[in-house]
Amino acid sequence: MPDAGVTTPSFADLAAAQYVLLSTFRKDGTAVATAVWAVADGDRLLVWTATGSHKVGASAPRSADHARGV
Repeated sequence: MPDAGVTTPSFADLAAAQYVLLSTFRKDGTAVATAVWAVADGDRLLVWTATGSHKVGASAPRSADHARGV
């Protein structure tokens, strides 16, 4: 259930943004939000972060979208 007062952006909103806030989850379930660059590629949204970032590699297996097979 979404948090009260939080709106879910449309794909068009995300595609128009230069940055998006991506939440990944620690093993204990704690969400960790990180700003990442984003660009639309047809019907996909590509996101990336700096190569030296802790998020590179560490977050992919626990990201919400990866878990859903997106």
